Amino acid sequence: LPAWVLELPTLGVLDIRGTPLTHLPKELANCSELLTLRLDLDRFTYPQKRVLEAGVSGIRDHLYRELYHTVPYYHMGLVVLGECSADKTDLINCLQDQSNVKAARKPGPSAQKTPFRASNFTLKGARHEVVFHVTDFAGEEVFLNINPWFRTGRAVYFALWNVKKGQQGLIKKLPQWLFSIRSRSSSAPIVLIGTHCEDCSKDDLQRLEEMIRLLIDKSALPKENV
Repeated sequence: LPAWVLELPTLGVLDIRGTPLTHLPKELANCSELLTLRLDLDRFTYPQKRVLEAGVSGIRDHLYRELYHTVPYYHMGLVVLGECSADKTDLINCLQDQSNVKAARKPGPSAQKTPFRASNFTLKGARHEVVFHVTDFAGEEVFLNINPWFRTGRAVYFALWNVKKGQQGLIKKLPQWLFSIRSRSSSAPIVLIGTHCEDCSKDDLQRLEEMIRLLIDKSALPKENV
């Protein structure tokens, strides 16, 4: 493949079918605008066929790791928001109990004296172990103005509330959390979790679900992220 092709700043489509090429140059990883790559799978010996079948994104990721000698980083931030009565700590403990590697909790003061508590645990997936770095924010009112400064856009957010408090409890907290998360990252995945559902009727839960959908629409967050 000619070197000048790899230097095209807006290369979006590359069709190399019917050519004698048998491998892709690692420098192809630098073509950040490349969206379509057409080639003869059976002819190529590098990269492996399973990589070629992963599509343009998978190919570029593989070539990038080869070119710059990088390794995948299987770590994820997990930010937990919610009131004290929402049993955030119980949820984290359940996740840690399911991990295949012993959870490592950082010692620190009690939740009433610090804006957040940090811990981590590891879950073993089908192909990789993923380390979750948990930030459990305190639910006390005194910390509400401090917590946003410690949040990040590079994390998954769990927002918990006690459904026994009804629609008023939901309206009071959920818009505030969604606005705070949106101010840090509009693309961060958000998981909304209602606790103590067993203490509410199906009709009450249905009304809460409708209220949640309305609040999400007003938050201006992408619906696919919540």
